[in-house]
Amino acid sequence: SSYDSVDRFSNYGRGIVLVGAPGSGIYSTEPGNLYDFKDGTSMATPHVVGALVLLKAQEPTRNLWALRNLVAAGAVPRVRRRARR
Repeated sequence: SSYDSVDRFSNYGRGIVLVGAPGSGIYSTEPGNLYDFKDGTSMATPHVVGALVLLKAQEPTRNLWALRNLVAAGAVPRVRRRARR
């Protein structure tokens, strides 16, 4: 997943996607004290959770809806490209 694309394994509902995160080619840990590049929703989740944790640490009284709204407000809109003819 890059800024302007969605991977085939991406999860999303019927409505809008408030925030996306990279999930392809993420350098991650492997068993045996090793590292490798991985793909999948499990690679994207830490990016979103990390943003939420930082926002909560900044202001511990923020509730779930405040955090959701801050993440959504800070997201960069996806640029839609015209189809080639």
